[in-house]
Amino acid sequence: MAAILGLVDHDPLTSELARLHRGRGLRNPDLGQALGPTLRAALGIDDAKPGPQAVLEQLRTAIASLPQDLQVVLLHGIGARSSEPFLQDRVAAAAEVLHVTPRTIRRRLVQANTLVARALRDPSLTGTSAQPVRLLSHHVTTDLRRPVVRLVSAKTVLRRRGGEIELRERFGTPGNRGPEAPTLSVGGAELLDLEPISASVWEASLRLPEGVAGTTAAYALTVEEPGIAALSPFTVAVPMQLMNRCAVTVHFGDLHPVTHLREVRNALPVTLYEPPVLGPDAGPAPPTVTLTADRPQLGLAFGYAWVWAEAGAG
Repeated sequence: MAAILGLVDHDPLTSELARLHRGRGLRNPDLGQALGPTLRAALGIDDAKPGPQAVLEQLRTAIASLPQDLQVVLLHGIGARSSEPFLQDRVAAAAEVLHVTPRTIRRRLVQANTLVARALRDPSLTGTSAQPVRLLSHHVTTDLRRPVVRLVSAKTVLRRRGGEIELRERFGTPGNRGPEAPTLSVGGAELLDLEPISASVWEASLRLPEGVAGTTAAYALTVEEPGIAALSPFTVAVPMQLMNRCAVTVHFGDLHPVTHLREVRNALPVTLYEPPVLGPDAGPAPPTVTLTADRPQLGLAFGYAWVWAEAGAG
């Protein structure tokens, strides 16, 4: 295993973190023995037989300092977001979520272990490898009550350092708009720049105002669309970084009627594009629906899917 994961043998904490990935990871029936003495001390765990949730709670802040892709990698590696009994299967699951090869996941797992070890040694770490904020909550909203559709992504974060903080937010837009920028407004932060990543994905550079380390900040991105022509018949959140809570709200109203409304929980995002299996015709959706998830599973979708009623499909 040391050869596969490329353990840094002279660093006991990094080596013990890598050892935690073996077998069932946090689901190891002898988890107490799987925790090395250096890792135990760093986590402040004295219990001879700690539970997986207790260990994960002590790791949570350090993991949250990682870039989003490394959070996905490490949480799959330790078995917190993938239930497969063997590491190679959890590596494959992470590779599918991030659309990379298993070899790339193994390489990133080594990097994630190193960065988590650094964060455990120095909780105040704010170098280039650490995120300047920790994501606490994310609320996704689709508002279909007006001719102009509003898509809102609102986040609450914990500041890891004081002063102004610059962030980058990637978001998807309906359809293939080419070089045309979406109609975007930002609340709670200053929009510095907006660049296309692909035909439907954009990256916004934001600046949070002055603040004190350890306090919370909230900001929101709102995209307006002229109608539903380019919209998919679903609104979901697909968490790609650790957070306390995620929520999805859809305001249907009467302007764009829908039927066959269903909840989506822990689904692979690609399955949302498959034709739904429909039962008997369903009545109209409620005016507003909201779904919340505490500590949502990374890389899986949850929210709502529906079928456009004939009156709203044009």
